[in-house]
Amino acid sequence: MKSGVILAGLLAASAWASEVIPFPNGSFDEGEARWFFSRERGVQTRATAEFFRTAPGALRVYADADKKIMARVDSPFVPVKGPGIVELRYAICGFAGRHLNLTVRQYDAQKNFLPIENWGEDGDTGGKWVTGLREILLDEKTAYIQLRFLPLPAQGETIDVFYDDFEIGRAHV
Repeated sequence: MKSGVILAGLLAASAWASEVIPFPNGSFDEGEARWFFSRERGVQTRATAEFFRTAPGALRVYADADKKIMARVDSPFVPVKGPGIVELRYAICGFAGRHLNLTVRQYDAQKNFLPIENWGEDGDTGGKWVTGLREILLDEKTAYIQLRFLPLPAQGETIDVFYDDFEIGRAHV
């Protein structure tokens, strides 16, 4: 039975490598370039070097309900052609919070929003870098995806999460 699990893991790894879709500034090598930040700056792309997964930066999403620090961050548009399934992989290091909504939004070729969303919550990882994974079912009209980060801390809660190394892969079956 263990060999079946190992084989499945190897097949998944080889399927990941079949096509990697470029994610513009997905490792924040260009700082904040191509990313949209709301005017309320609870978000930053620079942190102390000890928290970088890869140099020179990482996205930090910070929100504090009591201090009324909230913010929204949108990624650049990433060209992906539907239909199909793609997998979003990213590094995440969370220090506090559990209500950080990460939504994958889909758009058509004219960049009109398609009402198909994939969302989930990220949060505290105990201060350790772990891999985040999201499977995305693309509509036949999908030409672009965009990530939206929206921290929603409860009263008395703080959210402090770092992201880095966004990648999108498509398996060809």
